[in-house]
Amino acid sequence: MHLRISSHLLRAALSQAVGVAAAVVFALGMALVADHAPGTGAWIGVQAIGAAATARLLRMEWWWWLLNLAFGPALAMAWTLDFSPQWSALMLAGLLLAYGGTQRTRVPLYLSSSAAVKALTGLLPEDAALRILDLGCGTGTILSAISRERPLSRLAGVERAPLPWLVAWIRSCVPGNRFAVSWGNLWNADLSAYDVVYAYLSPEPMPLLWQKARREMRPGSMLVSFRFAVPGVEPGESVRVGGAWLYVWRM
Repeated sequence: MHLRISSHLLRAALSQAVGVAAAVVFALGMALVADHAPGTGAWIGVQAIGAAATARLLRMEWWWWLLNLAFGPALAMAWTLDFSPQWSALMLAGLLLAYGGTQRTRVPLYLSSSAAVKALTGLLPEDAALRILDLGCGTGTILSAISRERPLSRLAGVERAPLPWLVAWIRSCVPGNRFAVSWGNLWNADLSAYDVVYAYLSPEPMPLLWQKARREMRPGSMLVSFRFAVPGVEPGESVRVGGAWLYVWRM
């Protein structure tokens, strides 16, 4: 049985609510059968498992299962600590700066590994002046590496989360790095001006990315995705990168 609810935040909230309901039922059952209430640790464990299982039932991605599993225990731990309101506000602000906007794009912050950088660079000819775009460029790891390895190419990136964008922008100002970074939504980026579009997103947006690439990218250009394939679309080339793959589609 699979339930379909569109919003990830709504599904996460529902998962937590079901986890709480499961913990209440567990506590009532223990009170009836064993004539005593369960300990706090058992109650929290049942809530966490119930929330994670509900997230799985709602077809959320695996990292949402982990988040739902950890949320209840983390909240209970926070209650036992003497945090001042100022620290809580600072931590919330830090999370918003690092992950702001990801609830809409459904793309968490992933950082490309050095192996992925090497594999991507190997796909690019050394003597070509390519125009390359990194969708969701994070802290600019890919852009910085390729700008040094392929100096003839013109590189750009787009990132929505404020703190990673700021780091990428600062890196773009370092001598030797030659790329531009825009703060914005990757879905608003025009792909028609680029020879290579690189993406390290998540499974959720890949079908939409493929549709966008088919509409906007020119014949002969190349779409490259690290780790996540387009469902039902066979890549023209797959490059092994450690325990993952670099998928390549020629448009």
